[in-house]
Amino acid sequence: MYHEVSMKDEGRNRIRRVYPGYVLSVPQFEQQMKYLYENEYRTLTLDNLFRNECRDDKRVVITFDDGFMGNFTYAFPILKEYNFQATIFIIVNQVASTHYLTWDQLTELQRHGFSIQSHTMTHRPLEELTSEEVFYELSMSKKIIEEKLEQPVQYLSLPHGSFHPNLLQIAREIGYTGICTSTFGYVTPENIQFTIGRIPIKRNHQIEDFQKIILEDNRLLLKYKIFLAITNGLSRTLGLQNYSRIYRFLFRIKPEC
Repeated sequence: MYHEVSMKDEGRNRIRRVYPGYVLSVPQFEQQMKYLYENEYRTLTLDNLFRNECRDDKRVVITFDDGFMGNFTYAFPILKEYNFQATIFIIVNQVASTHYLTWDQLTELQRHGFSIQSHTMTHRPLEELTSEEVFYELSMSKKIIEEKLEQPVQYLSLPHGSFHPNLLQIAREIGYTGICTSTFGYVTPENIQFTIGRIPIKRNHQIEDFQKIILEDNRLLLKYKIFLAITNGLSRTLGLQNYSRIYRFLFRIKPEC
């Protein structure tokens, strides 16, 4: 699970548009893709994954959340160089706004085998919404992407990793066939379900860390799981809204981002 790739250091910005840990440098991202390629890893689509069509261990699914401009400007040429594909989950209301991909760019990505899927309409945490609002977020984003790009939308990435009690029922009713969460986890042929976990890749992951993540190094994974358990516990204790306010204040992120 990636978010953004950039030539600029987001951490140096006075006002930030995203948590700086989610913004990888171009050399860092290229080094990671080169490692996968040279070690004979290839990419699967989410269709391949959810249909359980490949049991080769050396397969990865690359996803990007939010639909930032750097996905096209910087990540796309690198992925294309190594003949890798990716899925980009877009926030429909943000398409063509500042820092975000345009429909023309999304069409170009799609033309090269990338899958464009839903990250909802507005990126609001689903747990804070009514069932009717969740239905709108999922159904309208699916409808618009399908109309704009003339491709099926079958997969959803959860904004903020936030669940709603009726999420699975609503998603199935609308026609989604799989949900990517922010839960830390690997996917195997034996554990594929309607919802799957992912491995977040962040700026502080040096190439040695990335290699350990790919090779499922138990000590490193335990450290990450403990960190996530602490942050998830804080979020539950404080409430997602309060946690988000503190989070944005600490990292100087604009509220609308």
